[in-house]
Amino acid sequence: MIIDDIKNCSDYYLFHESFKLAFDFLLNRNLDEIEDGKVDLLGERVFAIISSIDGQEKSSNFEVHNEYIDIHYVIKGVDRMGYKLRTDCSHPRGEFDLKNDYLLYDDEVNNIINLKKDSFAICFPKDAHAPVFKVRNLKKVVLKIKV
Repeated sequence: MIIDDIKNCSDYYLFHESFKLAFDFLLNRNLDEIEDGKVDLLGERVFAIISSIDGQEKSSNFEVHNEYIDIHYVIKGVDRMGYKLRTDCSHPRGEFDLKNDYLLYDDEVNNIINLKKDSFAICFPKDAHAPVFKVRNLKKVVLKIKV
């Protein structure tokens, strides 16, 4: 997992061929005015999911992906996100959902990252993450980038 401020996003363009496209979306769109939902950037290869969350008090489960890298970006509020290495997760909930590219884990959240406005976290397939862990008044974007 990588955590940084949006002003440093160009440092990561070489990590993946679609990172520049994804970060350009964050830098060049008025994200406050985009309604919740899915925004296609490059079909199923790169897309964004805009979400507004207010008052989630229950912790979310860890999730992992095989086919996508996630970039979580905070438009407003603070996203309290749990983090754990995938290899350290031991309580899967069911089987991997191939169609939707995720597996949930019921592991305890021990490591919490506070993503603030204009910061992002890049979650690779090796990273288990529990987004929106006890949040209020949050608007965020999750960019999904095909590996």
